[in-house]
Amino acid sequence: LEAAKRLAEGQAGQPAEQPADDDGTARDYLFVKCENRMVRVDLPGVLYVKGLKDYVCIYTEDSPRALIALTTLKAIEERLPSSRFCRVHKSYIVNVGKVCAVERGKVYVGSECITLTDASSRVPVSPEAVRGEVAKIVEKAGEYASPEVYQFLFSSIDLTTLSTTDSQSSVARFTQRVNDFDNDYPQYKNVAAICVYSNFAEVVRTNLDVPGVDIAVVAGGFPSSQTFTSVKVADCALSVAGGATEVDVVMNLGYFFDENYEDLCDELIELKQTVKDAHLKVILETGALKSYENIKKASVLAMYSDADFIKTSTGKIYDGATLDAAWVMCQCIKEYYDKTGRKVGFKPAGGVRTAEEALCYYALVKEVLGDEWLTHDLFRIGASSLANSLLSAMTGEDEKYF
Repeated sequence: LEAAKRLAEGQAGQPAEQPADDDGTARDYLFVKCENRMVRVDLPGVLYVKGLKDYVCIYTEDSPRALIALTTLKAIEERLPSSRFCRVHKSYIVNVGKVCAVERGKVYVGSECITLTDASSRVPVSPEAVRGEVAKIVEKAGEYASPEVYQFLFSSIDLTTLSTTDSQSSVARFTQRVNDFDNDYPQYKNVAAICVYSNFAEVVRTNLDVPGVDIAVVAGGFPSSQTFTSVKVADCALSVAGGATEVDVVMNLGYFFDENYEDLCDELIELKQTVKDAHLKVILETGALKSYENIKKASVLAMYSDADFIKTSTGKIYDGATLDAAWVMCQCIKEYYDKTGRKVGFKPAGGVRTAEEALCYYALVKEVLGDEWLTHDLFRIGASSLANSLLSAMTGEDEKYF
């Protein structure tokens, strides 16, 4: 935090030579390469610059979206006057004149808050502590059983089909079933989203007729995440172009286990920049992470890499969601919110099949995160067969609708 301290003391850096025209006149702009163009950036309007490995995101007062330039943070730092710009973190350079406040771990630039990662965490990871807390919640879960809660859980489902045999016609029929639900059960709210492979986003968009149901996809080399970053970026971009409003990607566990955290985070940040306003749900694959310490570390890395949600599992290769893993993840979400003020959503997925199991996750989120997280913007359940179980609990009949 030494750079932040210098900001607070008004000592951003030593005077440096300004960019200048041929006649020696100092200029307040520079040009950066953006795709196939050279784009002018006016320095007085720059708020901050964020590094993304071989790219930088330049945030300005004039645009709500970042300008993504093909250059490194080190290279852009050398071109910026150090009397006006200060590197406060390995990934951030800020315009000193736009800094509103500095406090431990945070720099406020305009209306934005830049979090300087504090590695300390008080989330318990001992098996005894985690299992003990989860047991208390499970014991209490039955108190929340009610028609209203079952309805909320049903309307929090990302109704999922991820089969090798999925086709345009089968996905169209799957979508039509969601359309029909509005007519067949008008007293109930529909599911939160339909979740499909990325190549079917346009099929869902074309066939979905009911309002309020989002289009979610799995992308980026799902379920293993073992492909080139450029392929993941293209997949995410095509998904959003096809109509996806939510994109679920798997964290690169190869990077994680090699402790290559910088490339891991850079990749996730780039994917979030690619999907833009769509929600990015980062799948930790907790069954592969195994230890609570790893689950905590992966949760923190995903959240500091701009994830909108963290999700337990793919449900494809390793064990699916567990209440123990969910408790650790929710504790990390709570701690992250306390430190940054940003709310990250939670999504259990893989193996959540019965209304009773879903009720335990509801109780866990309520007990750890509170009612603020019991909204469709912050809580989802990835499932297929769960929908029939919850519908049966809602109607009191044995339902096989989906």
